[in-house]
Amino acid sequence: MRNKFALIGILMLLVIIIVPTTYAVKPNLVERSCSDGWDKPCSNIYDGNENTYAQDDYNREVSYYYVTYHKPRGRTIDFEWTVLDSQGEETFNLKDTSCWNKKEIQLRATHMKYTGRWQCYNGDSWVTLREFIGYELFEESGSWILKTDSSRRFFRNILGN
Repeated sequence: MRNKFALIGILMLLVIIIVPTTYAVKPNLVERSCSDGWDKPCSNIYDGNENTYAQDDYNREVSYYYVTYHKPRGRTIDFEWTVLDSQGEETFNLKDTSCWNKKEIQLRATHMKYTGRWQCYNGDSWVTLREFIGYELFEESGSWILKTDSSRRFFRNILGN
C-alpha cells in the first residue's frame, strides 16, 4: 500500500514539473492615438464601457484609432484582440495572422461614412481582420496568452530563487 501511495506521489510531482501552464495577462500599452474627425469621442473605444461608442464625422474622408502593444517577456504564445462594433463582438488570435512576428503589435480601427475596419499591421501593410457596416465602434481590448515552464517555477519555489 505504501508503494502505491509513493508511486502516486511521484506521478503527481512529474505532472507538476512537466506540464506547462497557460494564462492570460493584460497587455503593456505603448500608445493610443486618434485622428481628428470623430463626432463621438474616439476615447470611447477604450474606456471599458460597452454603453459608449465612438462615431466618425460623416462628412470626413476617414477617421482612425491606433493602438500599439509591446510583447511581454517570457514565452508569449498568442495575443487575443477583442473588438465590439455595431455588428457584434469578435476575438482575433493574432498569432494566426501575418502581424504576429514583430516586437510590437500595431492595431487600428478605421471608419468612413457607414463602413469600419479593424486591422493589424504586418510591417508592410494593414491587414483587415474584420469589416463592418454601421456607425458605432464600442470597445477594443487585448490580452497576452503566456505559457510558463512549470518545472522552472516549481524548482524556483523549492530553491527560493
